[in-house]
Amino acid sequence: MKPFFLVGIVFQVVSVGSHAGPISNGDFSQGLSGWTDLSVGGSAKVGGDETLLLGGGTGAAIYSASLWQGDNGFFEFADPLSLTAAEKFLSFDVRLEAQPEDTSESGTSFFTDALSVELYDSLDFGYDLFFQSDLDFAVDGSWSTVFLDISALQGRDFALTINLFDENDGFNALFGVDNVMFSETDSLDDSISVAEPASLGLLALGLGALMLRRRTVKS
Repeated sequence: MKPFFLVGIVFQVVSVGSHAGPISNGDFSQGLSGWTDLSVGGSAKVGGDETLLLGGGTGAAIYSASLWQGDNGFFEFADPLSLTAAEKFLSFDVRLEAQPEDTSESGTSFFTDALSVELYDSLDFGYDLFFQSDLDFAVDGSWSTVFLDISALQGRDFALTINLFDENDGFNALFGVDNVMFSETDSLDDSISVAEPASLGLLALGLGALMLRRRTVKS
């Protein structure tokens, strides 16, 4: 797996929230309660084992499956998230559940389907954080725990979104996500370290997607 972590995304947000707090229902034991589903073309649902399942739909679409917390997708931050003084990491469990073929896609894309986690600061784009993984997972049902250093967001209000990028690669990845929480340490032995971008092309894709999303909202 080659996840990456970026600081300094593009557009500034000017709205401020007033009821900042912790992540709600991060283990998905209450279905999608506490999360706003803004999926377009794909699906975000909770399985029988209380695992979030993000899947692409027919064809390709960036943000095909998209869940938000701390914002409604319009960057208004009416109910943002915040960290305690001791919390420094965002952690979550992830696995690749399946990777079936999608005959509605041409399979010509250079990029593969990817899981994306984004954190948006309510006031300053310089604090925005971005994680994206390509498909360096085995479809074997094994879980990995990812830790993202988000200590820069201490004392700030922000939003969290979990997404599936469904690329035109001829496949429909189905990701499982669970136990999304703020953590004081990154202590698990099987955690995934945050590395450099797998390629400049993948880096540009992630940045371009974020730029497009904020431009669409502003318009």
